[in-house]
Amino acid sequence: MGYYAYNPLGGGFFTGNFSKDAQVEKGSRFDPEKWQGKMYRAKYFKDEYFEALDIVKPAADKHGLTMAEVALRWMTHHSQLGRKYPDAILIGASSTKHIEQNLKDLDKEPLPEDVVKALDEAWEKVRSVTSRYWH
Repeated sequence: MGYYAYNPLGGGFFTGNFSKDAQVEKGSRFDPEKWQGKMYRAKYFKDEYFEALDIVKPAADKHGLTMAEVALRWMTHHSQLGRKYPDAILIGASSTKHIEQNLKDLDKEPLPEDVVKALDEAWEKVRSVTSRYWH
């Protein structure tokens, strides 16, 4: 049975373009005045998530990688998703430029080992506060 991974960038959260107290664009996915914004903020705007980004960002920067690229390359090469199964990563974007870059990033090589280690450390930071998708 194949698995379709949805929302690999956490609605844009994993781009690293957000901070807990920053103002977000009105009408955007994280706008607290909209139902979707309330949902995304409840899911991602937690201290542990921002601390996790702070763990990954220096490792990504060291190699000249964007946070979005790190997420997509991890999904492609380091997750349990497999090409031998009909697994897929469902991507979206707010612009044509973003979708083109996401597609390029999905085709790149596996991540450097220190970036993978930073992701593993970040996972331990958020593990206890993540949403569960099973019962």
